[in-house]
Amino acid sequence: MRKQDVKELRKIIKRDDSAIIDWIYSLYVSPENELRYEALERLGNMEDSERFRHVKIINNVLSTALGKRTFSVPLKFQQEELLLLRKNVSDKDNFTKLRDLLLDKYIHTDPYYAIAVHIVYDIPKKLSDGTRADDGSEVYDALLFAVCPAKLTKSALGFENERVSELKPRWVIGNPSFGFLYPSFSERSEDRNEAAFYSAVPEEEAFLGDLFEVAEQPISEKAQKERFAQLIGDLHLNVEDAAGLTADLIERAEENDSASLGKVDLWRMVSESGVTDEEFEEAYKEAGNKPIPLAAVASAKTVIQTDSGVITVKSALAPLIETREIDGTTYIMIPADGAVTVNGMPVAALKRHE
Repeated sequence: MRKQDVKELRKIIKRDDSAIIDWIYSLYVSPENELRYEALERLGNMEDSERFRHVKIINNVLSTALGKRTFSVPLKFQQEELLLLRKNVSDKDNFTKLRDLLLDKYIHTDPYYAIAVHIVYDIPKKLSDGTRADDGSEVYDALLFAVCPAKLTKSALGFENERVSELKPRWVIGNPSFGFLYPSFSERSEDRNEAAFYSAVPEEEAFLGDLFEVAEQPISEKAQKERFAQLIGDLHLNVEDAAGLTADLIERAEENDSASLGKVDLWRMVSESGVTDEEFEEAYKEAGNKPIPLAAVASAKTVIQTDSGVITVKSALAPLIETREIDGTTYIMIPADGAVTVNGMPVAALKRHE
C-alpha cells in the first residue's frame, strides 16, 4: 500500500464519510476482560459529535506514516473469514468470532473500546487527461478494525450541577493502539493478499498474528532504526560521511517515503566512504539482510552527540558539517554565516578584536 493510496481513502472520508462508511460494530471491555457493551449501527445514524470521534479513530488507523505506524504486510493466505464478514456486516452475530478472538488474545490492564468498520468505495476511473470519471469499474470493499485503550482522568475541580466541586476520575477512550485494514488498498485497487497493520510495535500484537498468517513479519520503526544504526556502526563511517548519508536519506524520502532501501541502494550510498565489498556484505548480513523502510530511518534533523555536547542541524544541510583537528583535539564544526543566536539571544560569531 502506497502513501497516495492512504491519502485517497482519507480524502474521500473527509469529503463525505457516510458515502464510504456504512456499518460500525463496536464493543467495550472492562479491565477484567468482561464484555460490557456491544453494538452495531450505521455511521449516518450517530449524533454529529459521536460520528466525528469515530471518524477520527478511523483516520488514525489510516495513517500516512508508512513504515512508522502503518505497515503493508504480505499474507501467506487470504483471510477468508474477513472476506465473508464484509459481505454480511448488517448482522451483529457475524462478528462473534472476531470478538471472541480479541477477548482471548488481547492482553490489557485497562478497559478498551474496539470498532470494526465496513468501508465501501466506488473507485473512480482516472481518465487520460488526469481527471476522474464519476463512476468506477471497481468497488473497494474492506474492513477496518481498531482497538482504543481507555485512560483514567485525574480528579480535578470543575463545574457540575450548577456548582464548582471536585470531579471524580472517569475512563475516557483514547487513540487507537493498533488496528488493521483488510483487504489492503494498493495502487487504487483491492489486494486480498496484503493487509495494512497499524501499530507502533506490530510484531508484539498477538491478536494480529493469530488473525492473519503473514508471509513476512512487519518490524517496528524502533527495530528498523536499530538495524540501520547497527549497519552504519559496523561500517565505521566518519562524521562527515554519516552526515552526508542523512542528507541523502531525507532527499530520497521527499521523493518517495514509501520506498525501502535495498541492498543495492545502501551499497551505493556508502560505497564512496571507503567501505569495501566484503565489509558491506558482512555488515548487511549482520543487520538482518533485509531492506529497510526509508520512512523509518530518514529524519528531518541530524543530531551529532559527543561527550562535550550536541549539534543539531537540518538534514538537508548536514553536508556542511566538517571535522578538523586543532592542536591535537578533534572538532566538529558548522558554518556560522548569517545570524547567530545563543538560547535565542543574538550574538556575534567571533570575539571582538582588542
